Amino acid sequence: GGPGGITAEPLSEQQADEDRPAPRRRRRPLMEGPNLSLVDLTPYDQARWIFMDRFVALEQHEEILGYALPEEEFATYQEQMNRLVRNLLLLPGPIELVESNDIEGLQKMFATSLLIFRNPSLADPDGNVVPCSIASLRDRFPDYFYKPRKKPYWFESQAFFTHSIEEPRWVLCETEFLNLTLRSPNRRLAGFAKGWGLPGEYALQKTVLEDIYDRIVSAEAIGEPMFAAKCNACTATQYVHGRARLRKMVYTVQRSRKIALYGKNGIPHWKASRRLWPGIYPTLDTP
Repeated sequence: GGPGGITAEPLSEQQADEDRPAPRRRRRPLMEGPNLSLVDLTPYDQARWIFMDRFVALEQHEEILGYALPEEEFATYQEQMNRLVRNLLLLPGPIELVESNDIEGLQKMFATSLLIFRNPSLADPDGNVVPCSIASLRDRFPDYFYKPRKKPYWFESQAFFTHSIEEPRWVLCETEFLNLTLRSPNRRLAGFAKGWGLPGEYALQKTVLEDIYDRIVSAEAIGEPMFAAKCNACTATQYVHGRARLRKMVYTVQRSRKIALYGKNGIPHWKASRRLWPGIYPTLDTP
């Protein structure tokens, strides 16, 4: 772990078949499609049918983050969501299924995807609207973090702890990680984008703030952790450590609900004693 990293309980022995590189989350039962054509639905209703509970609507974000968006902002963000859904359904794989009105096929195609809105603000425990950072997320959702202690955790002195989300945006999150045991993050992201018929720059690696935000908001919306696989989730966030000014990468581990942050020079390795695969949870942007 990183300097003063959080010590988490060691994993109990797991069955060998649970240690595959990309364990698949239990898929939800598919909903029967509407009687009318998918192209006649609004993007909001298209998202509801295709993603089901993995589409976290703006109203849910307001409830989770604790304050109502101003009307003008709400309308702007709703239009951004419409645009993302339209763009996703124009990608080479989805468009064929849209044209044949194959809603079940689209549900399967997006079965491990989550549609979420990253908002730059939230309400603190007193109801004041504050910038959304790891620090303010911990204040609002303490149950997702290990209890504070007398000696601060190593990350509390780092700039990324209080850095806030810069711009409001909708993203498509993948809830199954890409394994980094044999390939670099860039190679894995390029392959992920290619799978959707997009150039590499449209597949993004999360910052540690985006990683934690996505974990908390999706768990609050859906009622279960969506990213709690056996994974050292490597983020795009780096920090400089010690007199040698070493650049270290921040990664996260989630067990059940609790999220721990660690720092490492390089990508973590899989160990028999701690069976966590090094991986990334990519997000997809669209042109």
